[in-house]
Amino acid sequence: MLYEIKLKWIADGVKNPLETNNSLFEAALTEFSMHSFRNASLNNIIKEAGMHKGSFYYRFFNKLDLYLSLIYRMGREKLVFLTNMRLIMGKGIFLMKFVKK
Repeated sequence: MLYEIKLKWIADGVKNPLETNNSLFEAALTEFSMHSFRNASLNNIIKEAGMHKGSFYYRFFNKLDLYLSLIYRMGREKLVFLTNMRLIMGKGIFLMKFVKK
């Protein structure tokens, strides 16, 4: 079965809230790093971020929306890092370190 995934901030046409709220980003990263998705507590994330539930739901539909937004931000950061390393070290040289011969 295919699921249509919608992220609230994309549907609203705004920036990823995890890019503008570092305490929420850190709280989500910590909780999802320590627990599986199922066992991660949205209440703990909201509490650690110092926000109210209403504020959370203004930005995200649910825990899955938050989780996918976290993966989205981390993926973008990794892409920027790899792009910068390629520019610093020259085309292909940096990435060649990861290719087995």
